Amino acid sequence: MLRHDITKSEAWLALRATEKAILIQIWLRLNIDESNNGKILASHRELAKECHISRPTVSKTIERLEQIGFIEVISKGTFNCKQRLASEFRLTFFKCHATGKLPTNDWRLYDPKKVFDDDLNQYQDE
Repeated sequence: MLRHDITKSEAWLALRATEKAILIQIWLRLNIDESNNGKILASHRELAKECHISRPTVSKTIERLEQIGFIEVISKGTFNCKQRLASEFRLTFFKCHATGKLPTNDWRLYDPKKVFDDDLNQYQDE
């Protein structure tokens, strides 16, 4: 179930449809008891297939979800001839069971007046 405090927030309203879709797909991988937060597995390939978007779009979307503060990438996945590892995620609005870290709710700090500059890798005032 989507939480109203999240869906009514400035951060949620700033998300594009693909970003909401990816966030929801990651959220759906959370166990009912939230015991795998911090170890939520999702490959870019799976997310792309589930949301009908390209893998490069998934990568950009995950970066933006992390910048806005909805998710934290715990470990990046890899894909080569020897290994196929999915990325591991943590949703910032739940306790992390991997580290014991309390919810940071970083998405609440999102300021729509600031724009993320990919070249500088930081937020800038408009």
